[in-house]
Amino acid sequence: INYANPDIEWETTTSKNLALDLNMFKNKLSITAEIFDRTTDGLLYTLPLPPSFGTTRPAVQNIASVKNKGYELVAQYRNSIGKFTYNIGANLAYVKNKIIDLKSVTAISGANILREGDDINSFFGYKSDGLFRNADDVANYPHYPTGFVLGSLRYIDTDNNGKIDDRDRTILGTGSTPYTFGVNGSLGFKGFDLSFLFQGVKGKSVYIADWANRPGNARVTEFWQEWFDNRFQATANPNGTWPALTRGTPNLVSDFYVRDASYIRLKNIELGYKLPAMFLEKMKIANIRFYMSAQNVLTI
Repeated sequence: INYANPDIEWETTTSKNLALDLNMFKNKLSITAEIFDRTTDGLLYTLPLPPSFGTTRPAVQNIASVKNKGYELVAQYRNSIGKFTYNIGANLAYVKNKIIDLKSVTAISGANILREGDDINSFFGYKSDGLFRNADDVANYPHYPTGFVLGSLRYIDTDNNGKIDDRDRTILGTGSTPYTFGVNGSLGFKGFDLSFLFQGVKGKSVYIADWANRPGNARVTEFWQEWFDNRFQATANPNGTWPALTRGTPNLVSDFYVRDASYIRLKNIELGYKLPAMFLEKMKIANIRFYMSAQNVLTI
């Protein structure tokens, strides 16, 4: 049972913005730019309670504050040369968030950490350094309570105290999306037209290991094909790049599972043709346009 809190209030946001709208060359070029600084106070969160309270489910409180700073830029250029028209545009946005107040509490849950001064979607764990590939390597490595076996991930003893423990953990990346961008355009000549849209993100990470795909779990029955095919096996595949599928081995949150999620995608492309008015007038039809379109054509 959760404790109740009758004093919960709405979150509050304070924003500071500076923007510029600019049109040039007889409105052929338009530019919109904005920088912002936004602070949200009173975010809902639960602080841990001492065991003497008799429950592990504390009340939700308005205690967290998060700051978002960044900028947005949009530019569009339109022009025509005779019967040829074109339009090209681009947009770029950047945002950085940071927890500025959590009442000095640090909360770690799975692969994520909430801590003052860090990104609200930070990944937290161990840095890795390949796999254990021979017995001597296992025997000479810093101590870990449950031990290592061939094919286990090697974790880095960042504080050089001779053992792998919680103090070796660090920020591994963020699930937030710092950069978003896009490019769009259209071309026209007589009755033909072509339009396209590219969009993407940069700086975002993703944590790829869920419980059903991790070795060390006796109930594991499903694996990604890549993991299965490229797993370490002492004799059959000693050069495998993925950890061995072995039960009972330590498989901790680490940078091995934090992958770059940046991408650029051709989101949409369309080719069309509009029948000339001279043909449509005889049929008393205002407009007929044939087109082909495709979505999510290419992702890099």
